[in-house]
Amino acid sequence: DSKVMGLVGDLKSAAARLFDVDHDGDLDIFVLGRTKSTPGQHTIFRNRGNGKFDRLSGTGVENARTQTGFLFTDFDGDGVLDIFLFGPGLKVFQGLPNAKFRDVSRQVLDRAYHKRQFSGGCAFDMDNDGDFDVYLSGGVRLKGPLLTGSDVLLENRGGRFFDVSRQANLPVGGGRVGITSADFNNDGLVDIFLPSIGSGAKRIPDIILLNLGNKQFRQYTNHGAQGPLAGDITYPSGAQAFDYNRDGKVDVIVGTRYRDLRRPDLHEGTLRLFKNVLQNTNRYLIVKVPLLVGGKSTMDALLKVETSKGNFYRRVGSVGESRTQSFIDQVHVGLGSASSIKSITLTLLDGTMIRKGPVKSNQIVFLS
Repeated sequence: DSKVMGLVGDLKSAAARLFDVDHDGDLDIFVLGRTKSTPGQHTIFRNRGNGKFDRLSGTGVENARTQTGFLFTDFDGDGVLDIFLFGPGLKVFQGLPNAKFRDVSRQVLDRAYHKRQFSGGCAFDMDNDGDFDVYLSGGVRLKGPLLTGSDVLLENRGGRFFDVSRQANLPVGGGRVGITSADFNNDGLVDIFLPSIGSGAKRIPDIILLNLGNKQFRQYTNHGAQGPLAGDITYPSGAQAFDYNRDGKVDVIVGTRYRDLRRPDLHEGTLRLFKNVLQNTNRYLIVKVPLLVGGKSTMDALLKVETSKGNFYRRVGSVGESRTQSFIDQVHVGLGSASSIKSITLTLLDGTMIRKGPVKSNQIVFLS
């Protein structure tokens, strides 16, 4: 049980996330605390490698009061994962050696986001420059009414983030939760899927932000990835983009729920999978990543695909986070017009590399 495993303590948790905090190749646990928990609300458990865990102290993230959601990424490219904690407000914790973290919010953000409501996040390479940018969705609805907010796009410029939301044409007001990123049209630019929350007991259309390649996006609601709206009182709780049928076009699964403390008798929800049927001549590559390399987890490893048209970068694992996590080991890369790939490089957090290539596009490549 949990005590035998070492998962002990007065935890009042909202969610958990697996990650390798000490670069030993096995997965440790980050536990996101709840609003009303006592000091020390966020907790990290180190995996001993024998099925047991040790609770760490003095990690630097315990007392952060942001608690709606998390996003893990390596924003400075040093091979150590960093943590974004959001809602209300935004805090950035830089990963350091020896399982420590430092609050660098003032150093890496160009402005403060005090009391801003956020409920979902994606780390993605918006402009294919090798730096992972961050998208945060505004607004939050858990068990009560919607707390509205506006979305934020943070451009990563060498380890510092600049708010480019205004020129990017992002949604303002309302709320979006469980967002996910993928190249839905295979043009080589990563897009964003935004499950959207209505202000009342009514489902509203979800949004796809189509990446135009100039740090701007176009909003679409007629994309077809939507269940019947009439009579639907649920609101989205999460989504993940993945190519379920391996045809090279990224699909999306969306979950919804209805829970309101004012109506404890009413519980509803749906889970719908939407198939991508877009037709174009753009090319793609699917890279099947092994779960382990030399006994070490590939979670959060960096995938680089080099082509004659440029380079593309992805992280292995989730394509959107908040209070959930996926391990998508089938990594999709839209290539635009690139017909051949010079090389594929997978780099684990500890620096271990696997290389393959050259290979052709429009296929599944297995790394080993």
